[in-house]
Amino acid sequence: MLRDLEVLDRPPDAELDALTRLAAHVCGTPRAEVNLIDAYRQWQAAAYGAAPTESDRDDSMCGFSIMSRDVTYTPDASRSEQFADNPHVTGVLDRIRLYVAAPLVTTGGHVVGTLCAFAPEPVELSAQQLDRMRDLAATLVHLLELRRSAGMLARAATRDTLTGLPNRTLLVESVERAVARRSR
Repeated sequence: MLRDLEVLDRPPDAELDALTRLAAHVCGTPRAEVNLIDAYRQWQAAAYGAAPTESDRDDSMCGFSIMSRDVTYTPDASRSEQFADNPHVTGVLDRIRLYVAAPLVTTGGHVVGTLCAFAPEPVELSAQQLDRMRDLAATLVHLLELRRSAGMLARAATRDTLTGLPNRTLLVESVERAVARRSR
């Protein structure tokens, strides 16, 4: 599904970065991330408060969180049965205490990752904050699906449906761009 959304291994994205800033603001945390999870890894499509990275899915807290269709929340991950031994909690990779992750569920029902926020100290979040994380995650999925649809429409408008070869529309656009470049 991640391949269909064409979101893996992309350059920084201002809109996704903005959603991570909003998530951090909503939760009052110094860090937030958009984590996309495939079979082997967690890839950060956007991050606020740290540079985006990649990690092994087995070390990922979000790898656990995508098993749920609802927000995963623990005010203190070091006291959580699911996360206490995770290297992001123990200090091997990080020292996360507050952890909240809203799943990114596509309209087809696939969970492709999370929008998460975390802090190095325990923090209690309100039901309203958890609801806003759900809202932001849904908005993020709509954005990704809208981009995918727009890309499919652009390809359909410029490619032959049977062969996939460029069509007359693409030829005309290419000639117009070349003429414009030449005239400059």
